[in-house]
Amino acid sequence: MFKNTGVFPSPSVATTGQSLVSHAWLNVLASFIDAFDVRDLCVDRLGQFVPAGARHRPGTILGSLAARLAGGGEHVSDLDILRSGPGVFGGVASNATISRFFERTVANPDLFDYGFSTMSRQLRSRVWAAAGDRNPALHATALDPLIIDLDATLVTSHSDKEQAVGTYKGGYGSAPFAASIDYGCGFGTGEILAVVLRPGNAGANSADDHIAVFTQAVAQLPDAFYDEEGKLIGEKILVRTDSAGASRKFLYYLASLGVQFSVSYPVPVAKARMVGWISDKQYWEPALDQAGEERTCTFVPNRSTPGPRRPCWILMGTGSRRS
Repeated sequence: MFKNTGVFPSPSVATTGQSLVSHAWLNVLASFIDAFDVRDLCVDRLGQFVPAGARHRPGTILGSLAARLAGGGEHVSDLDILRSGPGVFGGVASNATISRFFERTVANPDLFDYGFSTMSRQLRSRVWAAAGDRNPALHATALDPLIIDLDATLVTSHSDKEQAVGTYKGGYGSAPFAASIDYGCGFGTGEILAVVLRPGNAGANSADDHIAVFTQAVAQLPDAFYDEEGKLIGEKILVRTDSAGASRKFLYYLASLGVQFSVSYPVPVAKARMVGWISDKQYWEPALDQAGEERTCTFVPNRSTPGPRRPCWILMGTGSRRS
């Protein structure tokens, strides 16, 4: 007896004389989702949000939504992209079924957040392990840490939606805060770890928001970034952000975890003496870009600098930023 335990069917693929097959490439994503046993993982972490006898399980719902996004869909109604190919994507849950699923998650947000976070961490561990030598966790060390970028952006809303308000640029919308990984040159573009939804008038330099998105981000990292006691190995991580992250509360928080950081820090003209104070070149060496070339008028502490190397200063031209 054969029983399919995947989210999607497993159709055979063959070259034919036809010149166009709409969204056929999504079958690659469908195979990827099933290869990492997303269905059982979703049932284990989020099974409580669907009735016991429901046909569409959490893995089916989330897998279909992921394929819809990859196929260019923006709304739940765009699942018609998948419904047009039942032989490839199987039976897709109705819009009402998906709506009821998320209504249950909203009723118990803490339970859903925990389930989704731990599920994402376990899934990322599987995917990274399957990457072999390209596994980002294998390359992360104190001297070559995993880079996590924190930044907020404005998203325009063309109608009245939740948390959509006036922005400082005179627009209307929200200001989500995102944490993403930069894999560096030769390892791909990176990936999103966490996003904190915020109203459009949220302050850019909120230390609490920086801490919140960072906390959610590191919760998604595999076990290789934690010791036997479950404590974050901070030296394996480098946080980068702009001057909005140059707050004492946020940087002290990172320092308490042993996390490396690089943030912009404007030095007013009236305090130009500070630049001269830290510009003694005997403690600095030229900074390199991702291609290994020297950056113009940019320096980092050399390896012979006495004392701890975190926190330190990165000199950029006539200004500086703390790292």
